[in-house]
Amino acid sequence: PNWFSVMPAQWISGQADRALTDPMTAVLTRRSALRYFGTEAALGQTLWLENEHPVTITGIIEDLPEQTDFRGDIFLSLGSVSTLVPDIKNKLWQDWGFISSRTHLILQLTDNSDPATVEGTIASMQQPHFGDYSDVYQFDLQPLADVHFDPRYGGTITRAWLWIVVGISALLLLIVGINGGNLFTAQVRMRSQAVGVRRVLGATRRSLAAQLVWEVGLLVLVSMILAGYLTLEVIPYFLMEARFLQVPMPGVLWVIMVFAAVLLLLGCVGSPLVILGRLRPSTALRKRTTALGDSRKGGQALVIAQQVMAQVLLVCTITMAMQVKHLKHADLGFATEGTLLLDLPDTENSLLSSFRDQALRVASITDLTYCNKPPLSLGGGGQIRYGGGEWQNFAVRTRIVDEHYLGTFELPLIAGRNLLHSDTLREFLVNERLLSKLGISKPEKALGTTLVAGDLHNAEGIIVGVVADFHNQSLQGVIEPVLFTTYGAGYQLAAIRFTGNQGSTVLPYLEEAWQKTFPEEVFSYSFLEQELAMAYEQENTTMLLVQSGAALAIILSSLGLFGLMSLMVGQHEREIGIRKVLGSSVLGVLVLLLRRYLLWALLATVVAAPMGYLSMHNYLADFAYRIDLSVWMFLACALIGLGVTLLTVGFEALKAAKVNPVELLRSDG
Repeated sequence: PNWFSVMPAQWISGQADRALTDPMTAVLTRRSALRYFGTEAALGQTLWLENEHPVTITGIIEDLPEQTDFRGDIFLSLGSVSTLVPDIKNKLWQDWGFISSRTHLILQLTDNSDPATVEGTIASMQQPHFGDYSDVYQFDLQPLADVHFDPRYGGTITRAWLWIVVGISALLLLIVGINGGNLFTAQVRMRSQAVGVRRVLGATRRSLAAQLVWEVGLLVLVSMILAGYLTLEVIPYFLMEARFLQVPMPGVLWVIMVFAAVLLLLGCVGSPLVILGRLRPSTALRKRTTALGDSRKGGQALVIAQQVMAQVLLVCTITMAMQVKHLKHADLGFATEGTLLLDLPDTENSLLSSFRDQALRVASITDLTYCNKPPLSLGGGGQIRYGGGEWQNFAVRTRIVDEHYLGTFELPLIAGRNLLHSDTLREFLVNERLLSKLGISKPEKALGTTLVAGDLHNAEGIIVGVVADFHNQSLQGVIEPVLFTTYGAGYQLAAIRFTGNQGSTVLPYLEEAWQKTFPEEVFSYSFLEQELAMAYEQENTTMLLVQSGAALAIILSSLGLFGLMSLMVGQHEREIGIRKVLGSSVLGVLVLLLRRYLLWALLATVVAAPMGYLSMHNYLADFAYRIDLSVWMFLACALIGLGVTLLTVGFEALKAAKVNPVELLRSDG
């Protein structure tokens, strides 16, 4: 089987089973065919790679979905690699050590296959090839579905992120349902006398229930249409970089909204239908405020529940905002400002020296280093053997650097010396964490000791220096062991430091030097600060989502409280009027009307605090470096909850307290 038998694609031209059988053949997507040939009818055309390798186009496929993890515009046959990179011709097919975590082998197992058995078979196959080094390399099977959520292989989201999205959506839907149920229940109470008259005139419970469902259903239908329109308008601007959202939205959207509408309809009409089922015409005609009996406890519980949800989201918002701030302002252990990263072509070291000389003539440029990765970067690593001992059971991240790397990124050297200029692997620098993993307390003891790096095809060198620890990955993970070495053929980036905010100023000079040195190569660059910001893109997106959810939850809860207060004032007009006639002050009436809602807010805070603590404790557990949950966060949420409640119901209560009691008693009579 070939790639396209495992990863299906929609073919425009060519045959899936034969397209990549021969060396120097390729399959293009529609987008790449239009880019290189101006037409999708590019079958049989020749595409030149790096201006020296002709590749025949044997197939055209539709563009792959953005949310797939195996995206590409050009698919080369595996047999082409030995021609494109002659140096690895033998290693590719004979040297098992050439395989790394960047190499994907996709297997289709039969239905009755046991993955553990297959892993054991692979382990036995590797023994003759690795010999004494068999323990250094390990091949594991991973379900294809898990790759999508694995950040080691480019996963952009986690399952936890999806559960956050689902959880917030469910909470908001539940809050809306509670509001609807409470408000419609209150309206049924207000209309109890009218309902009683209709029952006396012969109306059945079924007809009354049908009318209620019709009224609520019409409201939900209009809301669903408006929500669908607004969602389609907002999605292109909200979470634009979240690739998992790029699905056929209209179809998925309407399915979700119909499901939500059914739940909302059930929530809004459930309680009123129960009340209508208990309603007797004789009691309904007595008085609207007593006809339905005392069912306030259920409504109070629902109001408290929605306030609990809003406050839990508020706790999450404050905690996430503090954690993201901590991530962005943490000391990473190396310089991040004013650094430009250039993608390097495969070229001779003499050209790299020429480009460096030209770049350093620019007054704003202070230093330049060649490397394979910046300090904070995942990937590239293996096991080591220290001082002629056994292979260690921990992974070490590898950085291919030149002698200017430490100075460019301001990485402190705490023992020994820097690497000397060399195009071969002769010397190593290591960080403090690597020595601590080896049980070495004094950095000076490691100097002059031999080290074998499994990730570098078991290359052996001497440790000449020790670098202070720095964060080589995002603050979600711990500082890992790192080694540095020189190897001219391994440079993939040029990291350029410049002064102040001179990034846009130095670009024209760098591009000019690039065109002189690499006239046939693309000038591709990025800023280190932007690369670092992308490391926390998911945290930023999660925080934005939770903030939006908390804001909506507070607004919806406030609307529900406001509506309930309005209905309660209407139900107790006569009582308010009598109290004022008997001498009650405006403040006394306010206390009467507000105390219940403020008590609910306090009770919601007590319930929400442990729920918010548990959820945020689990959230922060994913970060190796995190903030501590403190009491002031929960106190702030309590004050915000009380303040929002007071502002929401206070206006309506104050208005009712100031009304002339004569008007209240006249309207009641």
